[in-house]
Amino acid sequence: MPRFIACETGILVSTSYKVMYSSLVESGALREIDDATFGEQARGLRPDRGPRHLMPVRDPYSRLSSFFADKLRRNLPRSPSDWQFCQLVFLPLLGLQFSAPFETAVDELRAVSFDRFIELLPMASSNGHLRPQAALLRSGDFDLGPCTELLPIETQAARLWSALGITQPPSANRSDFRPDAAALSRERLEIVNAIYAEDFDRFGYERR
Repeated sequence: MPRFIACETGILVSTSYKVMYSSLVESGALREIDDATFGEQARGLRPDRGPRHLMPVRDPYSRLSSFFADKLRRNLPRSPSDWQFCQLVFLPLLGLQFSAPFETAVDELRAVSFDRFIELLPMASSNGHLRPQAALLRSGDFDLGPCTELLPIETQAARLWSALGITQPPSANRSDFRPDAAALSRERLEIVNAIYAEDFDRFGYERR
């Protein structure tokens, strides 16, 4: 999951939100850092000095709808070189080898309904795009919670830009079409609720 450090202030930022990732990369105010570098920086944080780790978070249902619309609909690969790992992870779950013909693999992914996607989620949620966001509150055995300011993107996105000194959010990688998670059956909602239980509990989003 992506980690960033603000070039001027040293504020740390973590996000698993694809739109926010695109915006942060394009802003020029931050640089992406690897887990080891992030861990070194995180261990210098102190709760009594105020939050120095910002974490935009998102409703798990909306996050899954957005992922489905982007990775399994709008941005399906057009050539073998376009595959993203978060797409390839579904091939074995659909009974396909990674060596399957390209057109067959794309057609199988395109045929996956939102309901079927949710059913496959328990086997795919270890992927960074789908992993519970609460994982970002840990760096190894270090708990970032006391030093973290959680920023629900539905209401607090402006706070992130302000804290980072970014006056205008850059263009983002947004998906226009999104399936309605409210239409999921109780059984499928419970799959989501179980996988993202810590996200619901720590970030205050309501289970359906």
